[in-house]
Amino acid sequence: MASVSFKRTAAFVAAFGIALAPATAGLAIATAQTNPAPAYNSIDWTQNGQASLTVVKKLLGAGENPGDPATGETIGTTPGTLLEGVTFQLQQVTNVDLSTNEGWAAASKIANGAADAVTPVLDEGITQTTGANGEAVFSGLQFGLYLVTETVVPEGVVPSAPFYVFVPMTSLASDGTPTTAWNYNPVVYPKNTSSTATKEVVDADDNVGDSITYTIKSDIPAVATNATTITKYIVQDDLDEEQLTTTPGQITVGLSDGTVFAQGTDYTVTVNAATQQVEIVFTAAGLQKLTDAKTANSAVQVVTTIEADVKEIGGTDGIVKNQAIVITNNGSGGGDTTTTTNEVETKWGKVTINKKNEAGETLAGAEFQLYRCEPGADGGSVLIGGPLTVGTGVTEPNTFVTNAQGTFTIDGLHVTNLENHDDAINKFYCLVETKAPAGYAKLVEPIRFQLHPGAPGVTDVTGANIVYTADVLNVDDDDFLPETGGMGVGLIIAAGAGIIGAGAYAARRNSAKS
Repeated sequence: MASVSFKRTAAFVAAFGIALAPATAGLAIATAQTNPAPAYNSIDWTQNGQASLTVVKKLLGAGENPGDPATGETIGTTPGTLLEGVTFQLQQVTNVDLSTNEGWAAASKIANGAADAVTPVLDEGITQTTGANGEAVFSGLQFGLYLVTETVVPEGVVPSAPFYVFVPMTSLASDGTPTTAWNYNPVVYPKNTSSTATKEVVDADDNVGDSITYTIKSDIPAVATNATTITKYIVQDDLDEEQLTTTPGQITVGLSDGTVFAQGTDYTVTVNAATQQVEIVFTAAGLQKLTDAKTANSAVQVVTTIEADVKEIGGTDGIVKNQAIVITNNGSGGGDTTTTTNEVETKWGKVTINKKNEAGETLAGAEFQLYRCEPGADGGSVLIGGPLTVGTGVTEPNTFVTNAQGTFTIDGLHVTNLENHDDAINKFYCLVETKAPAGYAKLVEPIRFQLHPGAPGVTDVTGANIVYTADVLNVDDDDFLPETGGMGVGLIIAAGAGIIGAGAYAARRNSAKS
């Protein structure tokens, strides 16, 4: 069985009982030990079967220390917040007899993990779960040595190591000095710590065909007192396979102090091609590095970076919600700690342009390029940078061309009101017509728009894409000239002849003067 911690010195045990770290709540436990009838015994054996063990469970906050060692007595104030929902298993060691000094000595060796200790034989045990007051009470206990193990803890809570406790135990004074009395109802105050994990996303200006970056920052648990290293550290992230894709080569792991870990040596990465489930598992070498880093700096965190490529949005709603899970084990033998990060969100939308003439007829062959832009001082638009490349497999800036129905759609543009999950922004896009259909004039100004709920031209139906739609008019080139053969044309020709004639006359006069 796994080794366990014992907090009292063996010197007390020969004459007294001794208790260790955390405990739980309880019921009577059957035991092979019967009430002895010795000529003299300092323990009141009429209490056998009537004893109890009370566990007051607390969660230490940031910067809080465990406080003074427990004495087995009720303590008025101890650090930490009362913790509900912690389940303990209480098992009696059945092959020691606390009615004799030899039995106490044997029990002490088990509790202290002595090399020559007999192998403890444990009963099936019972379980109790702490209530809102943080307490679990095991009552009706037979005298004996008990093993207490945390079997269930709330999410994000690091289990404490299993421990042995004597019932009864020596009654201790407030300074930890043994008295001549026995404590038949000991109270223990085991402390837990929490494990946190947070997630961030960087997606500013990233559209379909670009990559967004997820960063997971997670605590390293302190190694348990009964272990030499943490025994598990796993980071899991389930990407939205319909909209995102990644590979092991796009994933890196390090520490918040700048330390870089080596993939394949310190950790392994698997990515399920079908589901885009990512799993990072630390190797024995990596776990030792994590343990050493935590020992050197208690605030250090693991930093996992996942770069994900944005696929076509297609029929999805254009919203990607994502959170990660971190699973650790501090080596206590009390089970794993599972911590879920906060959820981050990225939104994309669509743009649909319908090209028409003055008669309302659709126009094919109009060409546009997309820019980021901002409003100009004169009410116009100022383009920012060059034309954008949008879409997977596209290596150069896009030219979007209206089809036979006079339309085109740009799928997967980042919204213009939020980026990096919750950073408020106020950005714009501009569509610039680079070529009009034959016989029509190009637009002289860009089409400036925003892409978010409530923006002009945007529809936002719950569960559907955010879509900007615009009907764009092209004016016929013939509108700039009078009809062929009309009087207007004659006047233009006559005016032209007059200008030419005036020029020739002026030239002759200047020549005559010279």
